[in-house]
Amino acid sequence: MPASVPAPGQVRRLLMPRPRPWLAVALVAGTVLLLVGLLLPGPVLSWFQSDAHWLGRALTGLERTAFPPSRWFHLLVFAWLTVSAWALYPRLRWWQVTGLLLGLGIAGELMQIPVPGRESNIVDIGDNLLGIAIGLVATAILRVCLRWHQQR
Repeated sequence: MPASVPAPGQVRRLLMPRPRPWLAVALVAGTVLLLVGLLLPGPVLSWFQSDAHWLGRALTGLERTAFPPSRWFHLLVFAWLTVSAWALYPRLRWWQVTGLLLGLGIAGELMQIPVPGRESNIVDIGDNLLGIAIGLVATAILRVCLRWHQQR
């Protein structure tokens, strides 16, 4: 069997998560946050951006930046999901994590089509990909730092 094709037992180990419940909670929480954020109707989202509460004022401040709050949401949630997924499943390759999360992002954009006041946008998929890249870089840096710390 070629070295690039894993044996059946290796596939099972590849998909077995690390026994750390907080990582699983972080991954599930990020996924729930993503789905709630993607599927909220337009009027509910506009409430989040009103000046009636502290969160709305903070989001209004973000409107003045180059990235509006919706773009920040995509970047940060997908970076968080990437770090959580790679920490929970450390044997997955970077392209596997990217493919899984990009598929989740595309599915989320497609699920927005029937939601009132929402529309799918190709820019959001680009922001998802950028968030995944940020998460991959952060995870790679964390792994290097952990290895360096363990060798000391």
